[in-house]
Amino acid sequence: MSTAYGYARISHHDGFKEGDSINSQKMRIEGYYKMMLEASGVTFGGVHTDGKNCSASKVNFYQRPAGKALVAIMQPGDHFIIDKLDRLWRSLEDFCRLMRWFKSQRIQVHIVDMRGCSVQMGTPMGDFMLQMMVSIAQLEASMISSRTKQALEAKRKAGVEPQAFRGWGPFGIDVTGKKGDRKLHWNWEKRKIARDLIDWWFSDYRTAKEIDDRCFQYVHLLESRQRGMSKFTFGNGFRRLMKPELTFQIMRIEDPNQLRNPKEYNDFMTIGEGMSCARPDLARAMLQSTSREEALLIASRRKIKRRAKKADEPSPLAF
Repeated sequence: MSTAYGYARISHHDGFKEGDSINSQKMRIEGYYKMMLEASGVTFGGVHTDGKNCSASKVNFYQRPAGKALVAIMQPGDHFIIDKLDRLWRSLEDFCRLMRWFKSQRIQVHIVDMRGCSVQMGTPMGDFMLQMMVSIAQLEASMISSRTKQALEAKRKAGVEPQAFRGWGPFGIDVTGKKGDRKLHWNWEKRKIARDLIDWWFSDYRTAKEIDDRCFQYVHLLESRQRGMSKFTFGNGFRRLMKPELTFQIMRIEDPNQLRNPKEYNDFMTIGEGMSCARPDLARAMLQSTSREEALLIASRRKIKRRAKKADEPSPLAF
């Protein structure tokens, strides 16, 4: 007996469209199954979702979490239901690879937005039409990316760093206002907490665990997004509570809105990356520097261990 599996995906841009939400896609996929496949004895295997801003133009289907799961469980003769073509593909290369696998496994693809029609794979006209539609989806994604980059570059030329503290700031800075009218303000209560922690850190050598244990009592003062970034261990207390205040002092920032300037923001990130909870001597040297250029030079001397970029995974799709 064959099984029908649904697939839904949301990207950053689609997240603002109510009709393209995961729940909306699920509802249409389930409705299509009940109307077109349930009566013929096909069982329903549920809707698998990639709901964390997963880009179809940047991430191949078999590299997405839900895509991996579906490739592993789908059997020859199964059915695959998507709400719209661009929920699955925005890359012609990914389309060709996956379609070959669907054909080899005799998996029937159903697209709800095309009035639920079943794609007749193997027919010249059917394959051509699908390729044209995926090419258009790929072009649309490329145009969106190009417009976004142009808008960001225009903001930078106007003296505003668009990536700087969008809706929330580092410990010691409060953000008010909406997009286009955002303002940064000092939170002096948080800055005092950070300064007291820095004085304690400078007074003696502290391990990352000791720092985290001391900082954990202030974790409730962090923004909810900052608390949810990762488990509060391995120097997170230093990075989230102490490092911002050290950077403010090193840069001698008087108005936090200076950090909305691209150069100021880049210097802020560079100096911050140059500090480590295991090296208070570097922080002291930067604090005692006579100029920002000297502080940046000290920060650049620390070798930053960066994670090696993962190589592209080999495709599990056998043709």
